[in-house]
Amino acid sequence: MVKAGTAVTHHLTDAHQCFTEPLETPEGKVPYLFLYLNFPRDEAVFDWPNCVFFDVNDPDKKTFTVPNAEAFRVAGNGKVFKHQRMVLQANQPVFDLFMCRHFKTGARGSYVTSRMKEAIESAGITGIRFEEIACLGKGDL
Repeated sequence: MVKAGTAVTHHLTDAHQCFTEPLETPEGKVPYLFLYLNFPRDEAVFDWPNCVFFDVNDPDKKTFTVPNAEAFRVAGNGKVFKHQRMVLQANQPVFDLFMCRHFKTGARGSYVTSRMKEAIESAGITGIRFEEIACLGKGDL
């Protein structure tokens, strides 16, 4: 839900679609907006050799890096990785909202900048859980 009278700001978002459908509640129908991010951009936006990961089931939490997204997929092979540091490519636009295929943390792999997070919270939008990640490079996710 968005609070009435909320100011509209503009953000750079990746390709997406919005679907609207009224939602039945005990108080009657309320407008509901579903945002669908069409394409994951992780392979293009991250500077893979400079991102640092660890296996959550490794008691020593040894960190590692990979040269590219394919190497990350191969290394995964059923393991659960977390990122210690994420680095964005210097030559790519920094989207305020984009989806990643490889870094699902519970947010279903959608990432927002702190600027977008503040806009979402100030608009009163609910049903979103944010997890902070460290990021180096071009932009603060």
